[in-house]
Amino acid sequence: MSQLEEFSEYPLTAELTQRVVQYLALFRLFISLALAFAYIAGVLVQGLTFDNPALAATALTAYFVLAIYLYAEIRNDESSIYFVAQISLYVDVLLLALLLFIFGGLGSGLGVLLIFASATAAILLPLRTALFLASLATLTIIGESVLGGVIRSGQPENLVRSGLYGLTNFIAAVLAHVLAYWVRDYRLIAERQQ
Repeated sequence: MSQLEEFSEYPLTAELTQRVVQYLALFRLFISLALAFAYIAGVLVQGLTFDNPALAATALTAYFVLAIYLYAEIRNDESSIYFVAQISLYVDVLLLALLLFIFGGLGSGLGVLLIFASATAAILLPLRTALFLASLATLTIIGESVLGGVIRSGQPENLVRSGLYGLTNFIAAVLAHVLAYWVRDYRLIAERQQ
């Protein structure tokens, strides 16, 4: 099955998908800049898990450079918008997971960005792919909590909090997917009535 066939029955039209992916790219650029400025200003403090300023600076720089590249790729008319959407959301989940480990877990607030990435994936991608990304994000959150508990002798409530984040991650993905299908149905009804 080709990639175009997999997405042919998807709720959003190609034009709307293009617009949503462009907004996502702008949001990614903003977030990467905001995280870099927060780190430089000392607001985003590294956790004890990976206390390495060079690693933190490299990860933040990589996120910013990839954000610029993905924005340029989205603007390229020759690129498959669905493929770029899929790759960009994988990049978001993987780099935000790395940043979550570097900056000390859920206390850094980066877990919310993983939930946002999972919900966006559920709008733009097939449910199977979106749930895979949500499971990666959930495993990252729980893994950081377990690793943090081992290294920092963390509290048991961190495991409960990470479990709730994981559950929220899946609920947000499923609800966003259902919402995208409702939007499609209302769009089709409106087109038929016209």
